[in-house]
Amino acid sequence: MQLKPMTDSQFLKYQDLIYRRLGILYKEEKRDMLLGKVSKHMRAMEIEGYDQFFQIIRGSKEDDQVWTDLVDDITIHTTNYFRERNHFDYISRNVETILKSNPRILQRAEVRGWSSACSTGEEAYTMAMVLKDSMGDRATPKVLATDVSKGSVAKAMKGEYRKDIRKDVDPLILQRYFTKAGEHYRVNQEIRRFITFRSFNLAEQFPFRDSFDIIFCRNVMIYFSPEMQQSLLNKLYRALTPGGLLFIGHSESLIGKVHRFQYIQPTVYMR
Repeated sequence: MQLKPMTDSQFLKYQDLIYRRLGILYKEEKRDMLLGKVSKHMRAMEIEGYDQFFQIIRGSKEDDQVWTDLVDDITIHTTNYFRERNHFDYISRNVETILKSNPRILQRAEVRGWSSACSTGEEAYTMAMVLKDSMGDRATPKVLATDVSKGSVAKAMKGEYRKDIRKDVDPLILQRYFTKAGEHYRVNQEIRRFITFRSFNLAEQFPFRDSFDIIFCRNVMIYFSPEMQQSLLNKLYRALTPGGLLFIGHSESLIGKVHRFQYIQPTVYMR
């Protein structure tokens, strides 16, 4: 099935819908990328008109399969264990300072973390392992792992990864927290029990009743418009407990943005 080129008005309609629902801004330079992803789903459904497919997804609810399948394709899923390792090293090296700045952790004997764009789970599992090792018996990790892609969350919940994770995971950690299962490694229950996985859209209002001690929101803002970035920062600030830490991606910065976070070091901030 040969599809016609997408017109300017059609592109703007898709761009606006994706932005309003997900906060992701597909700029003109990514037009061909969006076209390729949309066309893939149109061919699968044997739909030839962009307007017809647009009407279908515009009328879809957040949990309708046609919309969730498209979201899985148009969102970014690049991740690996111990990605941007210096963030995890920071937690391990500065645990005493973290506990001093945030006395709630010892008061509750619990450290609450949020992997806010967890993709297929590697970041969340890494966070849980690092928090368990660095906190010891003083605080139990309680990690919420969310992503807008339901397909990614489903993969994360399985906790199974190809054997090439050995290039990112130290042999001792691999031996301690994973079980070899054929051509895969499976995260042990010892770590899995610390994590709750959920599908969640960061463009929506945060529903959390309790705040977090550590939030990872890395390599997310780069896909948002300046307005959405500002909104997200405000919500992240409210979601952190006083003395809590925010980690952003190395390709991101809060320079030039209005915020109340205290700068600690590049990509690390404190409420």
